[in-house]
This record gives sequence, C-alpha cells and structure tokens, in this order.
Amino acid sequence: QVIISSIQTCSQKSRLAQLKKEGFDLIIIDECHHAISKSYQKIINELGFADNPQKLLIGVTATPNRSDKKSLSHIFQEIVFDISIDELIQTGFLSPVIARRLLTSIKLNNIRTSMGDFEVGQLSTAVNIPERNSFIVSKWEEHAKDRKTLAFCVSVQHCKDLAAEFNSKGVVAAAVWGSMPYKERKQILRKFHKGTISVVTSCSLLTEGFDEPSISCVLMARPTKSQSLYIQMVGRGLRKDKNPNTVKENCLVLDFTDKHNNLDMIVSLKDILPNAPIIDEITKKKTTTNINAAEQEVKSDEDVDEEWNILGKAKYIWIRVNDMYSLTDDYKNEIVMYKQGDNYVADIFCNNGDVEQIVVMPTPLRKCKMACEAWAKGNLTITYADQNSSWFINNKNKPASLGQVSYLKNNNVYKTGITMTEASTMIRRIVAQSQHQRKEMFEVRARIPKSFYSTMQVQKSQLSPTLRVK
Repeated sequence: QVIISSIQTCSQKSRLAQLKKEGFDLIIIDECHHAISKSYQKIINELGFADNPQKLLIGVTATPNRSDKKSLSHIFQEIVFDISIDELIQTGFLSPVIARRLLTSIKLNNIRTSMGDFEVGQLSTAVNIPERNSFIVSKWEEHAKDRKTLAFCVSVQHCKDLAAEFNSKGVVAAAVWGSMPYKERKQILRKFHKGTISVVTSCSLLTEGFDEPSISCVLMARPTKSQSLYIQMVGRGLRKDKNPNTVKENCLVLDFTDKHNNLDMIVSLKDILPNAPIIDEITKKKTTTNINAAEQEVKSDEDVDEEWNILGKAKYIWIRVNDMYSLTDDYKNEIVMYKQGDNYVADIFCNNGDVEQIVVMPTPLRKCKMACEAWAKGNLTITYADQNSSWFINNKNKPASLGQVSYLKNNNVYKTGITMTEASTMIRRIVAQSQHQRKEMFEVRARIPKSFYSTMQVQKSQLSPTLRVK
C-alpha cells in the first residue's frame, strides 16, 4: 500500500515504469523545496500528478523559500499548514536554543554572488584563514567545550583546516565531505555518536537528513545569504535528545558573522530565532579591505548583553480572569485556556455557539499559549489583540476614541489619558468577563471551574436562545 523511495531510485527508467503500474492516488514529497528540479518533475508528471484533480500531491519542508527565488506555487496550490521554528521550540517539539553571534573583522563585501548565495571559491579564500579558524576554536573553548558540536564550513579544505585547528588545541575533531569514502565517513559519524569525537566539521553534506539528537552546539562557520540553508544548518542541533543517559538542556548556536555582510539583506539569528537569548560579541577593531590578507585581525573584544527572554512576548494580548486566559478575535470567536490539574487545556468558543477543543492534553501554560497562538494564526482574524499589527502599533500613543471613552464610562472603568490600545484591552476584558458569565449560566463545559467567572449575575432570559454546544 505504501512505497518509500529516494528520488534517485524511483526516477530510474525501469523503476519508474513499475511505479506507473501501481496507479498511486497520493504522493508525499519530503524536503519538497527540491520538487522544482527535473528529477522530481519527471516523477510528478509521469505518475499523473501534474494535471489529475483526483490525485493528491503533498509536500513537506522546513525551508520553502529557495535561495534562487524560484517559486513552488506552480507545483503546490496552497500552503495548508505552517509553523515557525520558534513556535516548535515553545511548544516542546524542538530543543530550546541559546545563541551567540560573533562579529569578526573579515569583510565579505567583495564576494561575488552565485545562485543567490556567496560564490564558494571566493568565500572559502576569504574565510578559510588561520586567524579566523583559530578565533572560532578559541570561542568554542570559551563557550562550548563540553558540548558535542557540528561545524558547518564553506569548502572541503575549510573542513579539513578547521578540524586540524581543533586537533592542534587538543580537541578531538574530524572532517567529513561528500567524496570521502563511505566507510571512513560512517566510522567518523559512529565515533561522533558515541562521543569519542567532540567536533565534526562538514561541507554541504550534513545539512539535510542527518539526525544526531545529541548535538548540543552548532558552529556557523559558513557565511550564507540563503535562508533555507541557514535554517537547515541550525536545525541539525534542534532535535530533542531522548536518550536517558545524556543531558541536553538546550542547543548553543555560535554564529560567526563577518563584517560588511549586509545583515539587512540576508538571514540572521534574530530572523530565525527571535525569542532565543542572543548575545552579540562585537569587534571594535579597525578593519582591512584586503580579503586575502593573512594578517587580518580576527578578534572580538567586547560582550554586549543583548538578551531576549527565552519565553518571548506573547504575540497576542490575553485577558486573564482568575486562573483562566481569554483571547477573542475580531468576530468574537474566543479561545479560553483553563487549568486542568497543574497544567492547562484550551477550547475555542465560536460566535455561533459551537465549542471545539484546541489543546486536549494538559500542557504547561507557556506551551499551551504557544499552541493556541499558532492555531489562532492559521484560523482566526485578530487585529486589535495582535501586538504586531499595524493598528496596534499605530495607535499606541493616540488618545482613546470617543466611542471607547463612552463604552468605558458606561462600565465605570474609564481612566483619563488612556490610549486607543489601552482602551481596546480594557474593553476586551469587559467583553471577556461578560462572555464567561453567559457560559456559566448555560454550563457550557462542566469541567470549567466556577472560580473563572465573575460574581456578576446575568438572567437566563437575557441570553440568546441560539447558543448551542457542538
């Protein structure tokens, strides 16, 4: 019923002829950002998935944005689900991460761009110098010497040279690359798994499909303009280690960022991991314009404590009522998180009276909130409670409107000098309390504790007779 294959195998002429006889109704393509290539297109077309509406083509990828800017839209009609790395971390699917960005004095502004990324030959010449490699090793010894580490390099020679630098300092390290004999590479990765090798350096080999959950440090020694490549490299350290004999509290990313690499135009740690604690180490030394000069000074002499709370701010404004939390969208659909034991579950109360469960298993509040916000992002329209919306940002300093003032005065909660966003939050609190009073009278969910509701009473005759429970 199910056939699993690599693209190299199933695109062979004899194998493809066999597959065509099976009459498949469904194809699932993993790492589907590659689906635009000729080999994948051949499979899709030959098996009849390009133009048959009765067949279903599903693609899965963590990196849908290609560095060559080619779109996947003519292959896949719509994105049916997406979730960020940050949300996956917060909801417990990936390892927590901390990061340190190290800004060196190497200049990359003269490096040519090819296929949307730095040209490998020039880039390797620029960054694979003894001073930079020594700097990388010294920073690893300072911040990550007890962590199993995977380092991403520019070229095969860069892999070898960086591994040699680690070994010269007494750190057991090895390099792996694509043309290395299979048995030799397998032996190195086995020793890496067992912990007899502390650092493995790689060049374009371990970015996809390599699964070693015990990795707790990723060295980004390879500058890139490709968001997809960057995410893939960071992702090698984000697998959760379920081995009871090892302790992996988090993954440390050491990102070696070279000067004059236009950070506004390429991917950065703050783009990929906005809620991770990130510390910048910034070089203040005078830089040189000669990218080939071996005497370039590669030094970082100042730590800047620029840290973000690992939990981050909630995307939306939640209204707390006793031990429960409420989030209402623009159309009065409401998510409610409430306690079950020591943890939280969540429901969506629709504006037509239907009730659905969002978080069924009791979950810590932080993770429950992240799961609810991820669900809300894909299913609700939220403007006034979204702290990142243009409405919220543009009205932070504007005085409350006449309508808001009137509403707040009628409810005896008006305060002089409040802004539009502050007034909006206060109104949402009043509405949330009113909604929960109604739910209490109708006993919508028996497991919701009565302590959630305020002491104000609402007569049943005032309630809409159409309120119902799905």
